[in-house]
Amino acid sequence: MANRLIPIDASRLDQDEFMLKDPVRFNDAVVSFFQRKYGVYTRQVLKDLRNRSSSRKWLRDLLDWVPWRKVERHFFPLFATASLLGGVTPHHVAFCSAYARAVSLPLLRIDYLIDSAQVESLEETQMHSVCEDLLSNWCCNYDGMMDVPPLPNGQRLFALVLSNYYDVFCSLYEEILSRYDDSLVSQPERALRSILRSSHSQLTCRYFAVAVQASFLISRKKIDPEIMAVAKSFGRIRQLVDQVADVTEDLNMGKLTLPVLFCLVTGDSEYESAILGLWKKARDGRGSSQLTGMLSRIKEKTVSLGGYDKAYTLADMWYRDAIRSTGSYTELRILLRLKRASLERLKINGWTDIANYY
Repeated sequence: MANRLIPIDASRLDQDEFMLKDPVRFNDAVVSFFQRKYGVYTRQVLKDLRNRSSSRKWLRDLLDWVPWRKVERHFFPLFATASLLGGVTPHHVAFCSAYARAVSLPLLRIDYLIDSAQVESLEETQMHSVCEDLLSNWCCNYDGMMDVPPLPNGQRLFALVLSNYYDVFCSLYEEILSRYDDSLVSQPERALRSILRSSHSQLTCRYFAVAVQASFLISRKKIDPEIMAVAKSFGRIRQLVDQVADVTEDLNMGKLTLPVLFCLVTGDSEYESAILGLWKKARDGRGSSQLTGMLSRIKEKTVSLGGYDKAYTLADMWYRDAIRSTGSYTELRILLRLKRASLERLKINGWTDIANYY
């Protein structure tokens, strides 16, 4: 898709007009731009991973299962930042390979398993079993960061990745334990305040934040506070876009997203009852066809109550604030526009994303 596009330079991509007019084509053009500019390095990373997988079955299995397009996007912020700090070096490539082994590949697989798992019981023992499996799988793959050539600021890089690991694990652990919590449906203000508060104070996109900080450390530069503001802004937008895209999927898995919470705080009793009824049937193990019909009706109600529109308006406001904080980081700003394009694509497509899209 992206490879058939006429090349578009960064100045054209760094503007809202193109992005809002044709978000799908904009998406393809951005991906094509980064693949053309940094493809030589992402191919080196993939080659290194393939070579290492010959003696690591777990790595070979992950490479066969996880689409490479989902992994390479984790490297774009790192290479974009490195290019501003003097250029991409073999050290940046080595770190990307290590990060893919230790974080990106296992995380993408584990996240999929959690999202697809039928956690239909509120029994604490079952929940802890899922979490223990998650931790053991993660620990088995952690040797990824142990087999790394000496890198500039190696200890700080290791600490950065270890902290990232811990944050992601805690987030997934809390997510599992909070599924199908009926009290959040009847008291949505608490969940809504929690999401909005975390978005303003601490939410970052972890792979994005690690990538840009790693670039500074590898390049032996002091981490620019402005870059962390960009990472925080990217995380806020990414979180909102994901929540808009995953309303029905998350509801089916016992999770509440912002569009749903915006509807619940209106006090619509029919809407609240519909969600509680859905969760009861999901926990009882009812057939997927019956749940699909219920989810479809809840989505229609989410549209009519304005939940999607409110989330869209909030995301657009955060996006405009974020753009002003990106300073000289043109390529990182383009990646921010890419997330905003995803939101526009959802709106145009009736709040449903294109299946298997980048």
